[in-house]
Amino acid sequence: MATHRLCALGAAFLACLGCRPERSATPSTQSSFSPAGASPFTLFESGQVRPLALSPQGNLLFATNTPANRLEVFSIQESTLVAVASIPVGLEPVAVAARTQNEVWVVNHLSDSVSVVDLSDLARARVVRTILVGDEPRDIVFAGSGRNRAFVTTAHRGQNSPVDPELTTPGVGRADVWAFDANGAMLSIVTLLCDTPRALAVSPDGATVYAAAFHSGNRTATIARGSVPSGSLPAPRDNFEHVEGPDVGLIVKYREGPDGSVHWLDKLDRIWDDAIRFSLPDRDVFAIDADADPPVARQGSYSGVGTVLFNLAVNPVSGKIYVSEQAYRLHSLLRSHAQRRKRKEPRVSDFDGGFERRQLALRDCVWLEQARDLQHRPARRRQLRSRHAQSGFANRRWTERGGAR
Repeated sequence: MATHRLCALGAAFLACLGCRPERSATPSTQSSFSPAGASPFTLFESGQVRPLALSPQGNLLFATNTPANRLEVFSIQESTLVAVASIPVGLEPVAVAARTQNEVWVVNHLSDSVSVVDLSDLARARVVRTILVGDEPRDIVFAGSGRNRAFVTTAHRGQNSPVDPELTTPGVGRADVWAFDANGAMLSIVTLLCDTPRALAVSPDGATVYAAAFHSGNRTATIARGSVPSGSLPAPRDNFEHVEGPDVGLIVKYREGPDGSVHWLDKLDRIWDDAIRFSLPDRDVFAIDADADPPVARQGSYSGVGTVLFNLAVNPVSGKIYVSEQAYRLHSLLRSHAQRRKRKEPRVSDFDGGFERRQLALRDCVWLEQARDLQHRPARRRQLRSRHAQSGFANRRWTERGGAR
C-alpha cells in the first residue's frame, strides 16, 4: 500500500515540477543557486536512485531536484501536492531518506556528501550538517535497531576515504557501504567485491541491509581478434548471401564445462584459458549485518541475479527481495535473429534467503497478480490470453511461474 501511494505521489510530483514553493529558504540563499541568464534547457547526468521519500507520518513528500541541487518538500493534500519548502543541498542530489519526521538525509552524487536537513520549522528548513563520504554516493537507507543507523553506497575511492583504495591489488572490492550513527559519526566502511555500488534495501526487521552491484556482469569477456585463429569462430560465419564475414573477436564465459571444471569457454565449450589469465566472480547482491558493532558484511552473496542492477525492494511481509535489472546475454550474440532480439531487456529478479530466484520481464509485471494461479484456473487463463492477444502478445506463452516467456 505504501509503495502504491508513493508511486501515485511521484506522478503528482512530476505534474508539480513547474510550481515554486509558497515558503522556502531565505531569498539570498536561493539567489546564489540561480545563475543569471540560466538556460531554460535543464540537464543533469547523475542517475537518480531514490528520488522520492515519504515522512514517517505520511503527510510530507520529499523529492530530490537533481539539476537544481535542491530538496523539494510537498505537503500531501487530499487531491494534490502543495510545495512548502525548497532547500539548497549539495550538487546533484540523487537519493533521499527520512530519519525522523523533522530530519531528512540527502545523498549528493557530485559533492560526495550527505546533507542532513532540519525540517522542524518548514519556513526555515535548512541543511544543518554535511557528512563527507566516498566517491559518487548513490543511495541511502536507515536500518538497525530503531532504524538509527544510516548506510550509504559509494565507490571504493575518493578524496574523503580514510583508507588506501588499493586499486591495483587483485581481489580488493571496488564498492563501499559507509555506515553512520544518527549523529553522523562513522561506524564502519564495508567493502564489497563488486564494481559501482548503487541500490540498498532493508529487511522487514531492520537487521539486514542489502546492497546491489550496479555493473555486476555475468562472467563474460571478449578475446581480441588477434588471439582467435582465423576461421575458428562458431557458426554462422556468413550472411544470407553466403558471403564469409571478417575475422572478429570472440565472446567467452567463465563457467563450468562438460568435465565439471570451470574454464573460459565459448558456445562450443572450447577452452580459452590461455587467452584470459584471470578468474571472474559473479557477486550481485550482498547482505550487511546492520546491528553488528560495527556493521559488517555477512558471509556469502547472491549470484546470477543479473548484469546491470538498478534498484532493490523488499516485501515487508515475506522479506523477499526484488531487483530491477537490465539483462545482458553477451555470450548468446550468435543466436538466431529472433533470439538476439531478446538479449537485452529490462527484467525483475526476486529471491529469498534460500537463493531461489526467478526472472520476469518488466512488461509482464502488471500481469503478475492475475497470472499467479493461472495453472489452476483454465477459464481465467483463456480470458487473459484473449486480452494479451488484443495487446499484441498473442504468440507469447504463459507459464506457471507468474510471467510470460
